[in-house]
Amino acid sequence: MPYFLEYLTDLSAGCFMVEGLDFDHALARAKDALRGLECISATLLFTPHPKPTFGTGSVIAAFTKDEGWRFHDERPD
Repeated sequence: MPYFLEYLTDLSAGCFMVEGLDFDHALARAKDALRGLECISATLLFTPHPKPTFGTGSVIAAFTKDEGWRFHDERPD
């Protein structure tokens, strides 16, 4: 499934593909990838396109330093 993660720290920002068989698998990998980065915020997105561009896709989960992870109701199958 085409999931990707956008993140922001005090020093950098980035976006990368997250391989996952389903939402739960992709979320677990996204959490592992962010470990130790001191993220301010992050967004896990889904897109049907194999080569997503920054800022596109459907937000399926969002992270903030103060609130932790929040999940959106619509999750891809």
